[in-house]
Amino acid sequence: MILVDLSQVIISSLMQQVGSAKYGVDVSEDLMRHIVLNTIRSYRNRFKAEYGEVVICCDAQHYWRKDVFPYYKASRKKLREKSNVDWTTIFDLLHQIRDELDENFPYKVIRVDGAEADDIIASCVMYTAHT
Repeated sequence: MILVDLSQVIISSLMQQVGSAKYGVDVSEDLMRHIVLNTIRSYRNRFKAEYGEVVICCDAQHYWRKDVFPYYKASRKKLREKSNVDWTTIFDLLHQIRDELDENFPYKVIRVDGAEADDIIASCVMYTAHT
């Protein structure tokens, strides 16, 4: 299976497409959808023969690390607040696209309350390593 961290794919691909965040980013729904679908398609085309189908792993709104480590990713939040990027729109679109992928595409989409995509990926790897 091809395990994809949806947030990472969207944010890293978006930043590559529109340039450095320090210059500001004009985010459109169509651009984000295009980036996500093309990136997932690219991964699937490149790796399906060897690894199988795509599984999209998604971050939950609230994850366990913030309960254990209150300052987890705090510096990212400060950087987002200072940037010219409309992060609220990006995250809203990320959630919308995640739901569209789940409802309209043949990909498996996994989201677990309290977990980040990395936690889901680690669990899937551990499970498949022991089966």
